[in-house]
Amino acid sequence: MARIYAGSDDRFYTDWEVSHRMESGAWEPCMWDPESGWELVEGADGLVWLVPVDPSELPVWADVQERAESRGREVVDTRG
Repeated sequence: MARIYAGSDDRFYTDWEVSHRMESGAWEPCMWDPESGWELVEGADGLVWLVPVDPSELPVWADVQERAESRGREVVDTRG
């Protein structure tokens, strides 16, 4: 299972989504703690603090799905 992060922007991200945003330049890493796994990134909308969470801690509306056009997995909001 992919590592899941809870963002301070009230969204959830997989490790693939975080890597993709950093590689594309959408996010720039600011600070991180390799021991605990949290990261602070900066994007166009400001700073986002990412904290690793267990997938079992995801809310019922959050579903981790394979992306059809890539090899990554993303967290999808199923509330519609």
